[in-house]
Amino acid sequence: MAEAYVYDFNDCIEVCASYNFWHDAANCTVAVYQPDAARPGNCWIGAFDVSSGVSALSQSDGTDVALLQVANS
Repeated sequence: MAEAYVYDFNDCIEVCASYNFWHDAANCTVAVYQPDAARPGNCWIGAFDVSSGVSALSQSDGTDVALLQVANS
Protein backbone atom coordinates (compact mmCIF):
# COMPACT_ATOMS: atom_id res chain seq x y z
CA MET A 1 0.00 0.00 0.00
CA ALA A 2 2.74 2.48 0.93
CA GLU A 3 6.48 2.72 1.42
CA ALA A 4 8.55 5.08 3.57
CA TYR A 5 12.09 5.54 4.84
CA VAL A 6 12.12 5.85 8.62
CA TYR A 7 14.69 5.81 11.44
CA ASP A 8 13.37 2.87 13.46
CA PHE A 9 10.67 0.22 13.87
CA ASN A 10 8.50 2.46 16.07
CA ASP A 11 8.44 5.10 13.34
CA CYS A 12 7.28 2.46 10.85
CA ILE A 13 4.39 1.52 13.14
CA GLU A 14 3.53 5.21 13.43
CA VAL A 15 3.40 5.52 9.63
CA CYS A 16 0.73 2.81 9.58
CA ALA A 17 -1.23 4.32 12.46
CA SER A 18 -1.00 7.79 10.91
CA TYR A 19 -2.27 6.45 7.60
CA ASN A 20 -5.36 5.16 9.38
CA PHE A 21 -5.83 8.41 11.30
CA TRP A 22 -5.55 10.71 8.28
CA HIS A 23 -7.75 8.50 6.10
CA ASP A 24 -10.34 8.01 8.87
CA ALA A 25 -10.16 4.27 8.23
CA ALA A 26 -8.52 1.07 9.42
CA ASN A 27 -6.96 0.02 6.12
CA CYS A 28 -3.42 -0.33 7.46
CA THR A 29 -3.01 -3.43 9.60
CA VAL A 30 0.63 -4.40 9.10
CA ALA A 31 3.96 -2.58 9.24
CA VAL A 32 7.16 -4.25 8.00
CA TYR A 33 10.53 -2.69 8.83
CA GLN A 34 13.91 -3.68 7.37
CA PRO A 35 16.62 -1.55 8.97
CA ASP A 36 19.24 -2.54 6.38
CA ALA A 37 17.09 -1.59 3.38
CA ALA A 38 18.24 1.33 1.25
CA ARG A 39 16.30 4.38 0.20
CA PRO A 40 13.63 4.95 -0.97
CA GLY A 41 12.12 2.59 1.60
CA ASN A 42 12.79 0.48 4.65
CA CYS A 43 9.19 0.49 5.91
CA TRP A 44 6.20 -0.98 4.11
CA ILE A 45 2.65 -0.71 5.36
CA GLY A 46 -0.57 -2.20 4.14
CA ALA A 47 -3.46 -4.52 4.80
CA PHE A 48 -2.84 -7.99 6.21
CA ASP A 49 -5.35 -10.75 5.55
CA VAL A 50 -5.74 -12.31 9.00
CA SER A 51 -7.27 -15.44 7.49
CA SER A 52 -3.88 -16.20 5.89
CA GLY A 53 -2.25 -16.35 9.30
CA VAL A 54 1.00 -14.92 10.53
CA SER A 55 2.90 -17.92 9.18
CA ALA A 56 2.14 -16.63 5.66
CA LEU A 57 4.53 -13.71 6.20
CA SER A 58 7.99 -14.23 4.76
CA GLN A 59 10.80 -13.85 7.22
CA SER A 60 14.37 -12.73 7.02
CA ASP A 61 16.93 -11.87 9.66
CA GLY A 62 16.60 -8.33 10.96
CA THR A 63 13.07 -7.76 9.66
CA ASP A 64 10.48 -6.55 12.17
CA VAL A 65 6.74 -7.00 11.60
CA ALA A 66 3.87 -5.44 13.57
CA LEU A 67 0.21 -6.35 13.18
CA LEU A 68 -1.98 -3.45 14.20
CA GLN A 69 -5.18 -4.19 16.05
CA VAL A 70 -8.09 -1.96 15.20
CA ALA A 71 -10.33 -1.00 18.10
CA ASN A 72 -14.06 -1.39 17.55
CA SER A 73 -15.99 1.82 18.08
